[in-house]
Amino acid sequence: MHFHSIKLTDVRKVKRSAHQRIIQKLEMKKLIFEFSLILMGVIMSFQISCDIYAHILVIPPLLNSSCNIDLILRKSQGQISLVKKEINFKTKYLLTVHSPFTLGLTSYEQNVVEAFVDDLVLSMNLNLKRVALSPLKVEISKPDIKIQPENRVRVEETSKEKISEFRTEVFIQDFSLITINVAEEIDEGSILSIFRLINKLNLKLPHPGHVDNLRASNLKKALTEYRSAMNIFDRPMIFKHLFNSLEIATNWDGIDRCGKALDKEISAITGLQQSIIKKWRRLYDRMKHTDREPKEINEFISGILNLHNSLELLRIATNKILINRLERTISI
Repeated sequence: MHFHSIKLTDVRKVKRSAHQRIIQKLEMKKLIFEFSLILMGVIMSFQISCDIYAHILVIPPLLNSSCNIDLILRKSQGQISLVKKEINFKTKYLLTVHSPFTLGLTSYEQNVVEAFVDDLVLSMNLNLKRVALSPLKVEISKPDIKIQPENRVRVEETSKEKISEFRTEVFIQDFSLITINVAEEIDEGSILSIFRLINKLNLKLPHPGHVDNLRASNLKKALTEYRSAMNIFDRPMIFKHLFNSLEIATNWDGIDRCGKALDKEISAITGLQQSIIKKWRRLYDRMKHTDREPKEINEFISGILNLHNSLELLRIATNKILINRLERTISI
């Protein structure tokens, strides 16, 4: 007769071992939770601070001008803050982003942070009409008051006496300074809304197989042109970049609208009269092409001389088109 070997197990030991495993799991979960809290605290305490520079879009900075711009942040959500630091030919502000990871920052790397700030400044510009913001610092040296001493000596001799005269003349070069004061309100909620749209647009671009990639790619080009307009001072070049942005964004779906069809589409979105858009389009053509008759010469000269009146309205129209295209691209 054969007996199978029987293994006897102490039930108390099994229960004790299972209990220990449960305790270990609970301790591990506690450690993970505590680590998550610490990590979350680090993320929440991280912030970005950098200088940005404000100027009036239609008035280029001059050697004898000082630009005092008051940016008033409305409906603050506590995500960003602006502090005025210095008034010069541009107004310097300290931009602080509190908890940037909650706004989509993915890395501490320098290039990632710089792109993040660049997109945030772009979002702010799309909410402004008169003021242009730039993260780029531009130096314009102002001449100081100069004191130029000049010594002159006059010697006269007569039969009786010798007269000597020493005279020092000081010439002061006068330098007048003009201060331009501008105030503009900016809505934090609107800034963050557009910023999130731009973040979503960036996520679409690495996927060339997607149907909406054509729109995203064209819209990215339009935004690049818009950025360029905010970073320069030459009015004709600002006009060219803004109109390029306007035209590319309008035709972001691949339809080559031109002439009256372009005017009509822009008018439908912005509410502007087609005659105004036609003038912009004609001036843009005159900037690119040779004038063939006196009428075109006059059209070009008149358009250039009137740029200070045209740029602000062109910018507002471009803002509307870009925001419209961002919303439509992301909703697809």
